[in-house]
Amino acid sequence: MLSLILNEHKAALSNLNVMQQSAFYSIGFIAQVRQQLALKVQAYQGASNVQFEMVQRTIEEIETLKQQDVLLDDIAEACLVALLLMSNSQKQRFLGLLNRHEFTLLKHKLLEKSLTISGSANSDFLNWANVYGNSDTQAIIYKAIKRAVKQLPDMPEMQETVNAFEKAAMINSPLMSVYLLLLDPQRVNFVCNYVSQQFTREQAIVVLLQTGATKYVPMAVALLTEVRSAKNLVAGIKRCLGSQLDELVAFDTQIQAGDCKQAAVDFQRQFALSWPEQKINFNDQTLVYGFAMNRPVSVASLQGVDFFSWQVITILNALKYDCRNSQAS
Repeated sequence: MLSLILNEHKAALSNLNVMQQSAFYSIGFIAQVRQQLALKVQAYQGASNVQFEMVQRTIEEIETLKQQDVLLDDIAEACLVALLLMSNSQKQRFLGLLNRHEFTLLKHKLLEKSLTISGSANSDFLNWANVYGNSDTQAIIYKAIKRAVKQLPDMPEMQETVNAFEKAAMINSPLMSVYLLLLDPQRVNFVCNYVSQQFTREQAIVVLLQTGATKYVPMAVALLTEVRSAKNLVAGIKRCLGSQLDELVAFDTQIQAGDCKQAAVDFQRQFALSWPEQKINFNDQTLVYGFAMNRPVSVASLQGVDFFSWQVITILNALKYDCRNSQAS
């Protein structure tokens, strides 16, 4: 099954991976594209009268693909498409076989891409996090996040955690956002001051945006024309304000500003005209894709956020769920 998907639909798999890196594709849309791909695969199966392999055969294919240096992201996407075509019993068996040690990285990638593959976002996140915490640096990050849910960290611990994020090349990541969103304002300010001293101005602004604090958005906008590529800054702004950014800057300008200097200039101009009037509506809120984090986000609303922000919100919910269960037991 996987060979068929990878051979016949490699471009579609790559496109799905690209969408997951962008702030401008919602997870609802990504799910639709993945479902459409599954239907195409299913139609091909019917037209060619080829029966899909059993789960064991799929596992054997994964082993072969790993030896062929096929991208892990592509294998994971092919697995997610295959899961859509499996019966519940096949899914359970397949996921069970992925518990083998040699599939650790693939399981990690699957859980990263779809925190709800077994139907429970909360339990799946905890499984993912346990896998994720295998390396020393990543273990520091995971343990720091788990601790921050129950007890706010001291200054040296925050420095160690931020350095671990930087060492793991995860300064701009959902887990960094989660960590910052778990801190109180005083500690957020400490982290922001620390990264301002340790990292480049662009890296520091990216971190500031990941706090969800709308007050940092004008700083990021001002920097758009001063960096070689504004992609990370535009994505950070979008992941903070979400669809509310559309009221400040034309959508086409948002998309183009990451790669086009003139579009970045237009972004700044439109923002400068709109922000003074709209600023009061944001009132120094803490937002993830336009949603305030002091109240629940509905499942339907989550379908409209990008993959990065969906991970942030889902992980936060899972951590809170785990914390409540720990306190109750």
